[in-house]
This record gives sequence, C-alpha cells and structure tokens, in this order.
Amino acid sequence: MKSVFVFFAFLIPFLGFTQVGTIQGVVKNREGRLIEYATVGLEGTTFGGITLSDGSFELAEIPYGKYVLKVQLIGFEIYVEHL
Repeated sequence: MKSVFVFFAFLIPFLGFTQVGTIQGVVKNREGRLIEYATVGLEGTTFGGITLSDGSFELAEIPYGKYVLKVQLIGFEIYVEHL
C-alpha cells in the first residue's frame, strides 16, 4: 500500500486573546507527487475538507487545543499526525 506524507504549517496566532487558528498543508506521496482529492480532517470534530489539485488544504477557524490530523485516500495508507 502506498504512503502519504503531509507537510503542514501551523498558523495559530500566539496572541493571548486569540482562541482560533488555521492549519494549512500540502499532501504528497513518497515520490513527492502532489495528492489531490484526499480527505483531510481533525479526528473527533467536524473540521475537514479535501486537498486541491495542488495537494494543498486549509482548515480555518480551529479552536485552540490538541488534535489528531487524519489524511485518507483510497489506495493509500491512512496518515495520522498528532498536533
């Protein structure tokens, strides 16, 4: 089964009064090929979406906290990252 790597950036502001942020990233396979239409979500929440044709995704208005990011696509191993 193929593997997926996720490169992401946290854009969660460090201001004390801000309680939400954004998680952005790009999904690629081991060969560096961009993966489109993969499902990306935060486990146990309703936050999620799919990757665009350039492999990118953005989850906005995420409340501050700890999450498990899950990336899935048929034919690939499920990728899990603790944030």
